[in-house]
Amino acid sequence: MRQMDIARLGFKGTPEAEQALERNTILHRLRLRQGQPVYRFARTAVDGRALLRRVINVDMDSKGRVYVATRQSSVVLNESGGIVSQEPTNDLRGLAMHGDVPIWFYERGTREGTNALVSIAISDQNRQREPDIQAGAVVSGEAMLIADRRTKAVHRVSMSGSYQSRLALVDAARIAVGPLGEAAAIERETGALLLIAPDGKTRPIPAAGPGYMFRGPIDLAFDPLGHLYVLERDSVVIFAPTGEFLSVFAPGSAAGAFRTAAAFHVDAAGRLYVYDEDAERLQVFQ
Repeated sequence: MRQMDIARLGFKGTPEAEQALERNTILHRLRLRQGQPVYRFARTAVDGRALLRRVINVDMDSKGRVYVATRQSSVVLNESGGIVSQEPTNDLRGLAMHGDVPIWFYERGTREGTNALVSIAISDQNRQREPDIQAGAVVSGEAMLIADRRTKAVHRVSMSGSYQSRLALVDAARIAVGPLGEAAAIERETGALLLIAPDGKTRPIPAAGPGYMFRGPIDLAFDPLGHLYVLERDSVVIFAPTGEFLSVFAPGSAAGAFRTAAAFHVDAAGRLYVYDEDAERLQVFQ
């Protein structure tokens, strides 16, 4: 934290100072709020009644615009929750940001921003086949990970859609990539949580430990420092970059409480954007 303070104070008004402030905020929230709730309800970002239904993924760009993937549409909203664009879609399976450009994942391929859909072919037993994409994520650099239901594996493809390699035999329903290229996945049938190293080696995250017990993970995300956040219906479980359990955030009956969370996003400052399915609201906790 001291090094980040030096960057923040020595380079005021620069992107580096802003980044240092955001990362200091994460560390203060997760490490120094002893005896206090890790998060507090801040505001409702989007009241999506009749707009946000069957949400799959939520993400943001550096300007604060919110991107939402639902089963029926791709939606972009401004900081105030107003609609920037909404496009009906078929077979939308996920969303991830590549810088400030959204990558939309479909059953058979991907679409970058407003560009045309790019079909992807998966290599399976020395032949090419169409995928059944369940989820996707962007890796640092010029590559993506896609979770394919047909091969029950996570594959690496280029941003242009060219097949590169199979990363791991994991039948993932959700996948996220951390700042060092590590991935985390929710196994589709069992709900088990797995960490996937850049070389494809996998290791499980225990379903229970001192201070937490998973009942049914829904979504997962990393912050810029590598903390892993796991969303359940009514709570968020947080792990350190080294893997140890840090905290559970469960708002219960407090303001902004959620009981049917379906997707979430962790921004550059570690704020949570949680979509509650029953309330049809995207709520912010900081």
